[in-house]
Amino acid sequence: MKNIKYIILLFLFLTLVGCKQEYNLVVTDTSITEEFKITVDNNEDNLKRLNVKQYPLHANNDILYNKKITKNGKIISAIFNYIYKPYDFVNANSFNQCFKNKKVIVDDEKYYEFNFSDMMDCMYNYNMNINIITKNKVVSHNADKVKGNKYTWYLTDDNKDKFSIEIIIEKGTAKNILEQYKILTYVVVGIVSFGIILGVFIVIKKIRKNNKV
Repeated sequence: MKNIKYIILLFLFLTLVGCKQEYNLVVTDTSITEEFKITVDNNEDNLKRLNVKQYPLHANNDILYNKKITKNGKIISAIFNYIYKPYDFVNANSFNQCFKNKKVIVDDEKYYEFNFSDMMDCMYNYNMNINIITKNKVVSHNADKVKGNKYTWYLTDDNKDKFSIEIIIEKGTAKNILEQYKILTYVVVGIVSFGIILGVFIVIKKIRKNNKV
């Protein structure tokens, strides 16, 4: 009976009517945040399913996902998230219940490594974008798309049998946003200053040329 409590979130919301979903994993040096974004038709059945208790960890039956549900006309939007300490992520229900082959290295001093393949029948509908978001340096990956700090894999009913996620993230290499803005500011100031100096130089040259004439 205890295992009944571990009905994972993926099982739940992918049986919802009119469901659109996105999975995000935000990785930093000190935490790994798991987030499910779900949009479904606004009806009583979907609302009841969304309100079922959901557990992020298979090793702890007392912890629940943080949950926010909002209704907007014909649509229900729901966000489930949980912030893991890196060493706890090895117990995440999501990938443990959905992949036969899984490799999660979080205790290495230099790297995180996530490697998932050979999907099990854990979902009713496999059409989902899976995003890993990190400001750290990514050493290698097999993502379908990269935009800025977001690495995206497209999971579909057609590719589920060969679908895999592979990524190695270097620790201690997060880009400081303030530092980035400082560098950008220095570059802009440098370009503007150079333009002003060049403009002044051209004006002076023209004045001297006119005076000679």
